[in-house]
Amino acid sequence: MGSDFPVEDSLFDSLLPEYYQKVSSIHWTPIQANRQLAEFFSNCDENSKFLDIGSGCGKLCIILLLLTKMNIYGIEQRREFFKIAEKIETINDLQNVHFIRGNRLDLDWSGYDIYYLHNLFRAHIASFGDMRIDGRIDFDQKYYVQYTAQVYRQLCWAKPDKKLITFHGYGGSIPGNWRLTQSRIIGYSNFSMWENSE
Repeated sequence: MGSDFPVEDSLFDSLLPEYYQKVSSIHWTPIQANRQLAEFFSNCDENSKFLDIGSGCGKLCIILLLLTKMNIYGIEQRREFFKIAEKIETINDLQNVHFIRGNRLDLDWSGYDIYYLHNLFRAHIASFGDMRIDGRIDFDQKYYVQYTAQVYRQLCWAKPDKKLITFHGYGGSIPGNWRLTQSRIIGYSNFSMWENSE
């Protein structure tokens, strides 16, 4: 399927429990950004492994699967979100999308070719008022600092030719061995692609 695939955010979000439909536009990647990803990686095949780090209910993974030929992986530590993603995958008999339940920072990133970060740690420092994703995240800046530092180290260890996509950034800086190759505004957010050049 091409990047003109007709699914819209409201259609996918209707698969989610009611509260998560309400907060989806705040916390999960919009389909407009998925289409941009599909354009970036239109030449990638099933040998390419894409990793969504903090995949939530699986929205990005499932839509990107429909738009590309890549093998798509998502890791999520919250059991409820993982179960929602698995259910959508199973009901629709989707192939080449894989959900992992676990701490995204305990995972070895080296087996994946493309990393995706959607400012996954901001829930530790931004209250979002009545649009919080849930009440289980510790609201403490020390976790934000700790986790962004761990991501920075993972990026420092990455092998050459790995690619990174950031949407809203990730909260930390990008190591000097990563080169910005594309950057666009989608909605109110910066959508950037980086490549490890060393």
